[in-house]
Amino acid sequence: MSQATIEYKSPVSKLLGSARRGREKWKNNAMQSKRLIKELKQNLCNARESRQRWRGEASQLRRRVAELQSELEQLKTRSSP
Repeated sequence: MSQATIEYKSPVSKLLGSARRGREKWKNNAMQSKRLIKELKQNLCNARESRQRWRGEASQLRRRVAELQSELEQLKTRSSP
């Protein structure tokens, strides 16, 4: 297998600098994307926890309303002649 070499017109130092800048730009974008994904996952988790908390509170309040309505009906039947 023969190995072909590519001859560039630009000096190697410029090519390396360009490659390094490209790699750094890519790394920064990748890290920024990872941070955003982590932040969005945390927000989703917080929203789910909050939703569960509100659902629990709402169901407790519905039960309490039902209890109070039945109590009110009992009081109405007792007080009516």
